[in-house]
Amino acid sequence: MLQVAPNSPPVEMPTSTGQRRKMRRVGTLSFTLKGQALSLGAFVEANETDMRRLFVPFGDLTNGLETYSGGRYLDLERTASNVYDLDFNRAYHPFCLFNASYDCPYPPPESRLKVPIRAGERLQAKNR
Repeated sequence: MLQVAPNSPPVEMPTSTGQRRKMRRVGTLSFTLKGQALSLGAFVEANETDMRRLFVPFGDLTNGLETYSGGRYLDLERTASNVYDLDFNRAYHPFCLFNASYDCPYPPPESRLKVPIRAGERLQAKNR
């Protein structure tokens, strides 16, 4: 479920190139994983007017071991009900893992889960 954050001020997310990207928090996605209540921030670019797609960056305990150290992403299509399917099988690495010239935002501290998410895109064993 998305708890909407109306009129949320822009936040600056640090990026892989040392820049800061202005994002706007649309709300917080609350969910339960293995009986534990968790949440992740849902964002759009600060100047974005098209709110049909949510950007959900997250970190977890696999970062730097099984997945990119900077975290992974989910993209969600907006729903009228504010109910979302957080399918971590669709989690993907940011493009900066493959090309250092890409400017990829890092998940904010509140979107760094204290559990491992062993689903979605992961590093090949030789790259760990």
